[in-house]
Amino acid sequence: MIPVLVLAAGRARRFGSDKRQARLANGETVLQATLARVRAAGLEPRLVLAPGDPLLSEPGALVAPGCAKGMGSSIADAVAQLQEGVAGCLILPADMPFVAPESIRAVAAALADHAIVVPVFEGKRGHPVGFTAALFAELQALQGDIGARRIVARQAARVLEVAVQDPGILWDIDTPADLSRQPPP
Repeated sequence: MIPVLVLAAGRARRFGSDKRQARLANGETVLQATLARVRAAGLEPRLVLAPGDPLLSEPGALVAPGCAKGMGSSIADAVAQLQEGVAGCLILPADMPFVAPESIRAVAAALADHAIVVPVFEGKRGHPVGFTAALFAELQALQGDIGARRIVARQAARVLEVAVQDPGILWDIDTPADLSRQPPP
């Protein structure tokens, strides 16, 4: 099983409030929609949360003590908590509720034969990004707010770009105005 680390420990400074609980045009919260897409892909979402977050009671939630330092620290904390024997993981920000389940499945499937898998729509890289367990030590060494981009750049020869017909891989929720958008077909 390949878990999907759903990064939900951020402060949503640009949004101005807890965007995870903000409602999309269809009535779902941003977080509900993101988790539903992961589950529809047949994968296990693992929420990555700040210490003391009320959502830590969710099954499989992971606490990211270093989350105040940024996304890289959250990823490092979460990967350190994955069980031995996990073949890899996907990383998906919680504010990306429109990623198609097919795209998530495609990244997970390609991870069986590649070290890093990145979905691409119309020449642009998006999320989720998949990493094999062979790269967990590098993921655990992340710090600050950069995320895993440096690993992807450093390991460029080991990256597989998977073309998808899914603009949702590029579409995150940054401001309240983004909530009124309609999901891609």
